[in-house]
Amino acid sequence: MRIFWMALFFLGCAAVLPQGLRAADGQLGTSRADKGPLETINIAQPLAGEQQQAERPVPPSFPANGKSETETIPDTDVRNRAHLVQINWERTYGNTAADHLHSWTIMPDGGLLMAGKTNAVPTGPSNAWLVCTDAQGQLLWQKNFGNSDTDYARDLLSLTDGNFLMLGNQFSENNGRYNLWLVKLDPAGNILWQKNYGGERNEYARSIMATPDGNFLISGATESKGAGSFDVWLLKIDGEGNLLWDKTFGGTEYERAPILAMAEDGQFYLAGATQSKGAGQSDAWLLKFKANGKLRWEKTYGGAGYETINDFIFMPNGDFLLAGTTSTPGIQDSNGWFLRGSSDGKLLWEKNVGGAGKEAANALLALPDGGILAGGIKHAAGDPESDAWLLRMDAKGKFLWEVTMGQKPSSESISHLALLPDGQVLVLAEITVGGNSNLDANLMKIALSED
Repeated sequence: MRIFWMALFFLGCAAVLPQGLRAADGQLGTSRADKGPLETINIAQPLAGEQQQAERPVPPSFPANGKSETETIPDTDVRNRAHLVQINWERTYGNTAADHLHSWTIMPDGGLLMAGKTNAVPTGPSNAWLVCTDAQGQLLWQKNFGNSDTDYARDLLSLTDGNFLMLGNQFSENNGRYNLWLVKLDPAGNILWQKNYGGERNEYARSIMATPDGNFLISGATESKGAGSFDVWLLKIDGEGNLLWDKTFGGTEYERAPILAMAEDGQFYLAGATQSKGAGQSDAWLLKFKANGKLRWEKTYGGAGYETINDFIFMPNGDFLLAGTTSTPGIQDSNGWFLRGSSDGKLLWEKNVGGAGKEAANALLALPDGGILAGGIKHAAGDPESDAWLLRMDAKGKFLWEVTMGQKPSSESISHLALLPDGQVLVLAEITVGGNSNLDANLMKIALSED
């Protein structure tokens, strides 16, 4: 169980599709972290005047008056509608080693800045990796950042001044532990400043988000503070990276909350999974906060098995939609899992979608017609390799169709979806050939058709 949860902290959602064009026209430039001043902020003790959030018991909220349904999809399902997805272009980025892109931001000119990690570096096991493309996905430049050990980027945020914040993890050579690592970059990928946040043990970064007051929230996990093995760690910083306050949430076991989401009224959500609370071995966990960071409520959703949340979006009426995976008893293996709830946390409906193999939902997209597009990973029963998985649902969670994409011998998985102004969809994914030794990032622009 502990190995499973440690793996979740280190790895992002995998993603990929059919083999595309390798973006080999950009040289991988090295931008060592020691070229910029590095400030380390020690968080071993709570800040004055801001104590850690008190632990509170959370009663299971599943099914909480919501309707729970399981929809089994045969591996030869006639609703596999490959003709409904047209690939307009596809690009693949990477070298001869394992390369991941964990986050992206779309720039005003339609180009993309993407961040992750690459193992194709001379300075250590891995470096943070930054990739810049034009609106057609053509590579403009790429850079890597890091010291002589394992460093990687988890999230990326564009700023109103045209610069960017890159959030990740950096291995500290001082204490042999991982710290949260925040880097401010200019539009060309040059370091303006960088800071580390950490204590005596390991900390892991997951998400960063701007707040209406001009500051920033960071979510992660900490071993140095809190009640358990790993607790959720929430930090608020100002525009210069100075720590304003930090809080931990969790029980005696492992918790993770990789997703931050801001509501229109300035309140915000954390979403992930907990082993300390709820009904099962691991339950989905949703926390809602006031704009000042005070916890309003927290809910768990799940059954007797393992559930986790991989994405969160708002629907047009203010409801939230969650996507993840469930392996509650009664499911053959694991299914893609979808939950819709209201702003007070009440579960409106919950759907399990999958077949005889393994499925996981990693990404969500609200479509203009009120429907839902989801992306993830699908294993047919008995198949060690996976396909990228796209599925379409209506606003009530009714399954409409699915499309699987991939080619053997490789494994593919979708991690991110974005709706473009022209109504088409960007898909970020990964493709693995021959195990994890050759993993590339994959970007596609697709158009959806009506059945």
